Amino acid sequence: MAVTSHLFYRAVYYFTKFWLLIFVPRRIIGLGNLPSRGGFILACNHLSNLDPPFIGTVIHRPLSFVAKDSLFENKLLGFILRHVGTIPIKRNQADFRGLREAIRVLKSGRPLVIFPEGSREAVRRSANRGEKAFSGIGFLAAKSGVPVIPARIRDTDRVLPVHAKWLRRHQVTLTIGRPIIFDHHQLYPQITFQIMEAIAAL
Repeated sequence: MAVTSHLFYRAVYYFTKFWLLIFVPRRIIGLGNLPSRGGFILACNHLSNLDPPFIGTVIHRPLSFVAKDSLFENKLLGFILRHVGTIPIKRNQADFRGLREAIRVLKSGRPLVIFPEGSREAVRRSANRGEKAFSGIGFLAAKSGVPVIPARIRDTDRVLPVHAKWLRRHQVTLTIGRPIIFDHHQLYPQITFQIMEAIAAL
């Protein structure tokens, strides 16, 4: 279970934002599309390990993230992730415990960020819009009833490429789309596909 500490979250938020403002000029489009209250799912493509901290410092509301459980194996990183409200999810299997925790977070009114493609490598294969996506996002959208906000991030892989050890200065653009509400009767794969199409269209 994610254990969120408000003070810890804010400390990480301001520390990260300070460094990113120095190294990462930003262009944000559609920030007004985000609800000012209540839970929602922000569904974004995934280019770099920089994506979560960048999004976390752009959106002023406290966020929770869904992340693969292997990231929690590192004790220091696992401690940080848990205390900023990150939910571990087992990939390639039905992780009902993680999904139930995600629904609990959403129904508590806290926004949840999901990278449906799962891995950074998946983004490089443009034809996979639904085939490689995290199918649990369709389940979460249907069961929680919260709006899904598609988002597309660009050029974080230029700032922090795979295997890079330090940031390279480059502008990052985040485009945030309009909220989508899904009917709870819709099939989960269909919802997932629609979300991936909405991301690709931005």
